[in-house]
Amino acid sequence: MQQKPRLLWTLLVWLLLLAGCVTPGTSNGSATTAPATLVPTGTSNGSATTAPAAANDQPKTAESEGPIGSIVAIRVGKQEGFDRLVIELNAPGAGYDIRYVENVLTDGKGDLVPLKGDAKLRIVVRAPNHDENARVTYQAKSGEPLPNVNVTDFNIFRDAKWAGSFEGQSTIGLGVRTQLPFNVFKLTNPSRIVVDVYLKG
Repeated sequence: MQQKPRLLWTLLVWLLLLAGCVTPGTSNGSATTAPATLVPTGTSNGSATTAPAAANDQPKTAESEGPIGSIVAIRVGKQEGFDRLVIELNAPGAGYDIRYVENVLTDGKGDLVPLKGDAKLRIVVRAPNHDENARVTYQAKSGEPLPNVNVTDFNIFRDAKWAGSFEGQSTIGLGVRTQLPFNVFKLTNPSRIVVDVYLKG
């Protein structure tokens, strides 16, 4: 008579496992966990009507640590309440210096990079656009728009141009509607430097 409750209990455990409510342990006794989901704004629902506490209009810098690699891609995205620029690298160690400036100049020659918008954000990445064998990993022309990047109809970004790569660093000029708060952080797998500019502080 005691076998029936035991069978019911076993059946209940298997139903919970199938429904995903219980995570079985691994062979070493630790539980498996799902990968974390990034909510870039730090809000509970992922919306970005206001900037996170780390965002302001002051310069953001980070020193290079470990392998630097090179830039391999640059992308942009329009989100609710902020616009995003992502710089992908093939190694995680590159530092950066990102700040509002009066004008963005090309690396090396120092030519003016014309940018639309009332504010100009200079993004300096401490990594080149080529590998150690001088093979180009990100093809772009100084003073010209970033390849395959279109900020038309963006809420905040007005322009995005390549300002060159010289002596181990690369510069991007970002034209912004006005001097708004921004935040910078790094991600891995793949290695990325992320710049978010917010509509509100």
